[in-house]
Amino acid sequence: MITPLIIRITMLTYGNVYTVCVIQNVKFPEVVVSQSVLETGWYKCQSCSLQKNNIFGFYSDRYLEFDHWMESIAYYKKWQDKYAPELCTNDEYLLWLKDFGYFSDENYINKINNIL
Repeated sequence: MITPLIIRITMLTYGNVYTVCVIQNVKFPEVVVSQSVLETGWYKCQSCSLQKNNIFGFYSDRYLEFDHWMESIAYYKKWQDKYAPELCTNDEYLLWLKDFGYFSDENYINKINNIL
């Protein structure tokens, strides 16, 4: 029998994405969850990477596909471990994402801060 906690955590919600980010030791989980919200339109978009369980819009010639949205978080964690330097604050991380070229929208940081 599946416990209610497991059922609740498998549903794609802001709180569940945050919980999985914390469990997987994702750096700057507040920013990362806000990125997932922005990329998927609060998990409601119909024609975006969400259809491939890719809640961050990771792209390499086409959107990367995952069997479950939690795998997208695991991929993000590996991506962070490979590329992200040690930083102290959400603001430093957002500036690093900009310098890294993670996004091209000049209002991306403001949009993330509005979600935070």
